[in-house]
Amino acid sequence: MLLQLFDFSPLHQMSRSWYYATKKNESSFSEGTASFVDGISQKLNTATADNFSVEAYYKARSLFRKPTFAITSYSRDSTGTQLKSIHPDLLSELVQLRNKISKEENMPVYIVASVKTLVQMADYLPETEKQLLQIDGFGKIKVKRYGAQFLELITGYITTYDIESRMIHFPETKKRKKKK
Repeated sequence: MLLQLFDFSPLHQMSRSWYYATKKNESSFSEGTASFVDGISQKLNTATADNFSVEAYYKARSLFRKPTFAITSYSRDSTGTQLKSIHPDLLSELVQLRNKISKEENMPVYIVASVKTLVQMADYLPETEKQLLQIDGFGKIKVKRYGAQFLELITGYITTYDIESRMIHFPETKKRKKKK
């Protein structure tokens, strides 16, 4: 009887609905996720099956530890979408540098530099910190933290292929209003 009641508990229903919604909407759904959700339900069910009480349920819930996942949902490795640029080799190197910095700093890649930022750097080839400030996504703090690494890569590419910066063709953007 208690096991039948558990099937209708809000936690169990929530985990089931999340599981089916995720499986329906995600083409890359992992079957490991199903066993994870079932494991949560099983542990709570087992822990509270004998002499059910609210205290036993909360104790079982407090003892549950979420397993660690080694998946970074923000990475853009070779399986990511194709990015387009005038200089695809440089763009690839910029993506690799961004991913390396992201891993070292332990932060999502989009915080270091967005896709739009990388494409603009690859297309317009900024050579100075002042030019880098014109690129979308680069402010004074990012230029100070990561600018030298990106500029070193870009200037090396410019030198290797004997090409010029295209920053004179960079579209003017609206100036941001300063906060009062």
